[in-house]
Amino acid sequence: MKKLIIALSALVGLSAEAQLPQTFTQVLQNYAQSNRLTYVPETPNQGNYITYKFSSNPSCKSEACADLKIYYNVDPNCVPQTVGLFGELPVNIANARAIFISPVISDNSSQTHDFMRVQVANNGCYELSMGQQGSHFKTLVDLANRLAVAK
Repeated sequence: MKKLIIALSALVGLSAEAQLPQTFTQVLQNYAQSNRLTYVPETPNQGNYITYKFSSNPSCKSEACADLKIYYNVDPNCVPQTVGLFGELPVNIANARAIFISPVISDNSSQTHDFMRVQVANNGCYELSMGQQGSHFKTLVDLANRLAVAK
């Protein structure tokens, strides 16, 4: 009986531990692993921001072939209060203000990837970039919602 109680206590402890909030980096790592994305190493950051780049191609070694790019703390006021430009779409993200921008909509010759800017409650800001013409809109919204609850 004692062994059963100890085993149950250990299981309860593990399940409680599994539900702890994850950090921003942990959320990104879990997301990348579950989507079979490989981290793309880069040169050190040149400013007051952190970048993460991932690729679906395991042999990718540079930013040029990265599928998903994340820039953290780009600008503490990166999402405007009002949306006014063609191609900007406000997005509902938990605990954050967000805007999705597809440069191809306003300039069909643009080669720039779509991106989503998210301003979180603690004045942090991050930008997610992936796809073109809205091809990864749902992916970016899903990742932004996961990151919004990170600590």
